[in-house]
Amino acid sequence: MRFKLTRGKYVNGKTADGKPIVMKPGDIVESDVHLDKRFGRKKFERLDDSFSAASIAAETAQAAREGFHGKDAATAVVEDTLSAMTVSELRQLAEEEELDLGRSKTKDELLAAIRVQRG
Repeated sequence: MRFKLTRGKYVNGKTADGKPIVMKPGDIVESDVHLDKRFGRKKFERLDDSFSAASIAAETAQAAREGFHGKDAATAVVEDTLSAMTVSELRQLAEEEELDLGRSKTKDELLAAIRVQRG
């Protein structure tokens, strides 16, 4: 089953070198355990089997954090995916991640607001 972490942090195992894999809001977690029931629906949202640009980016970033491509690859994939999104998709992503867009209207303003809040 696939879940989206919506609040807080979640440690999802360890990398090959023993470092914890820390998930943050927006990351996608695959688990055989019903994380939404175990930790609550405010922390985890169960996803259906469809794939969106944001979920693919999150999964690719997760794989990179786990050591498959390195930290820089994760950042590049997420940034490239954000740039490819429409204004509507960016607004939806910001709503899902509870990001404050302020008075952002244009695509560039939305991208800047999202990037600042994601760190």
